[in-house]
Amino acid sequence: MIDQISIRIDATPEQVRQLVQRHRLTSVGNEGSQWAYVSGEQRKLTGIVLKIDNADAVYIECSLHKQYNRIRYGQLNNYGIFTMQQARQTLTELLPDVLGMDIRRAVVRKAEIGLTMTMPHDAGEYIMRIVSVGDKELIEEPRYRENFQKVTRQINTRRIYKIYDKTGESRQKRRRDIPHSPMLRIETKINFVKDRGAWTMGRFLGQLPTLAIRFLKDWQSVIFIAFYTEQRPHDEDRYATLLMALGVKRFNDITRIEHSDGRITADEKQRRDSFAARWNDLRRKEYARGILSIHEREYFDALKRNYNEAIADDAAKIVSEKTADDINAHKRTLCVQKRRAAFFGRRNSVTTETVDNEDITTSEEVQ
Repeated sequence: MIDQISIRIDATPEQVRQLVQRHRLTSVGNEGSQWAYVSGEQRKLTGIVLKIDNADAVYIECSLHKQYNRIRYGQLNNYGIFTMQQARQTLTELLPDVLGMDIRRAVVRKAEIGLTMTMPHDAGEYIMRIVSVGDKELIEEPRYRENFQKVTRQINTRRIYKIYDKTGESRQKRRRDIPHSPMLRIETKINFVKDRGAWTMGRFLGQLPTLAIRFLKDWQSVIFIAFYTEQRPHDEDRYATLLMALGVKRFNDITRIEHSDGRITADEKQRRDSFAARWNDLRRKEYARGILSIHEREYFDALKRNYNEAIADDAAKIVSEKTADDINAHKRTLCVQKRRAAFFGRRNSVTTETVDNEDITTSEEVQ
C-alpha cells in the first residue's frame, strides 16, 4: 500500500563520497544552489532520485512498490497489489541494500498510501461519478483529458486525495507493459513535514496500521453523484450530491473560497448560489436517493477486496468486513438533506479525532 516515499538522512563525508560514486551523482557546481550533488541519468534505470545538500543531508525519493518489483522481478512498475509486509521489507532490507547505507536514522518527509484496483468498467466511469472524499471535493485536473484524474485541494494541507485512470496513465506514458484490464488508482499523499517537522523511520513503521485504517475510512467515505441522467444538466447533479453530503452552509462556504481563489468563474458561482437557494424547497425531494448504483457497488466491493489483500500478511492487520450492502444500509436512511449532512459531518469529525488520538498515543509508545 505504501508507494512513493521521501526521506532525509544526515550523512558523513565518507558516506557522501560513497553515495556519489555508487549512484553516479552529478556535481551541481553552482554556488547559489542548495544542492551539492543530484541524480543523473541513472535515476531512469533505478527509479531512485538522490539529492545531497551542502550540509551533507541526503534526500531520497522513490516508489517502494517499484523498487520491490525491480529487485525481485526486474520490472520497474507498480501494478497490482503491494502489501504492507512487502513495504516493510523494502524499507528495512531491500532499499538499504540498494542505497548502500543504513536508513534507520532517516526521517520520513512525505509518503503515499494507495491501492490499484482492477475494475469491471473503464476507470473513467467511476472517476466521472465520484465527487468527493467525505467533505473534500475532488476536482478534475485541467492538464489531463476529462474523467482521467481528480484531486482534492492542494494548498496548505497535510493530506491530498487523488484518483486516476492507471491504465490510461500507462498508455499516455507509452509504457511497454500496459495493463490489459481497466485499473483505477486511489491514493492519499501525506506531508509529514506539516506534522511537527517529519516522522522518524521508527515512528513511521510503527504507525503503518494506523495509516492503513485511516486510508480505508477516508476512501469508504467517497460520495458518488446522486444521479447521472440526460434529463438534467450534469452540473446540477454534482451540486445536488455535494449539498446532500455537506449541507447548504458548507456548500456555500466552499463556493465562496473557490471563487476567491479563482478556481471557478463568477457565472459558475452564481449558478451554484442559485441552486443552493432553491435546495431547501424542492430539490432535496427530487434528488432523494436510496440504493447504490452499479458503479458504487463495484467500487466499494473492490476497495474491500484489495485492501484486505494488501494487509493480509501484515502482523498488525486491520481487516475491512464492510461490503457494498453494509455501506448501502445506512445510505437508505439519509434521504432528507439535513439528516444526511449531519451524519457525514458527525462521522468525519469522529474519524479524524479518533485517528489523531491514535497517532498521538502510538507515537508516544514508539518514542
